Amino acid sequence: MSGYFLYHSIGTFPGKAERMAAALADFSGIWSAQDDGQWPAALAARQRFIDAWIRLIEAPHGTLTTAENVTAALHSLIGALPSERLAGKRLLVAADCFPSLHFLLAGLAQRFNFTLDTVPLRPGESWVRDEDFVARWQEDVGLALITFVTSTASHRCDVAKLAAHGRA
Repeated sequence: MSGYFLYHSIGTFPGKAERMAAALADFSGIWSAQDDGQWPAALAARQRFIDAWIRLIEAPHGTLTTAENVTAALHSLIGALPSERLAGKRLLVAADCFPSLHFLLAGLAQRFNFTLDTVPLRPGESWVRDEDFVARWQEDVGLALITFVTSTASHRCDVAKLAAHGRA
């Protein structure tokens, strides 16, 4: 198999098993040491991971963090928003978003007083087209959830186009 992405979150590359085994052995050595260096080493590794993503996606320093999973991250983000951001407004999401996100949003809609508006797939297609998402995105949208790579088709949206619409 060539390339990195096997699916939206599982990657593969030549020598992966060996590199993972070596990395896990290194980590086990650090974590099992009879000293107090475990957390400084783990936090430094976490920061290297964040810094690698900052370089990869050209994000401003200080704007990225880690989360246990995408669902927990979205829950934290929604909970941190001022109540007026969502109350009485629509939260726009594509039908091809991660299923766990849609499940979460359906459960949070009443609590945060928003209407969950799911942009449907076109018949016979496996991802929501950017133009269909934009067509549903009007002034009453309090939050538009853009999934960079779809869960169901590994399709990449045009983030620049969608962000420009949101800023307009």
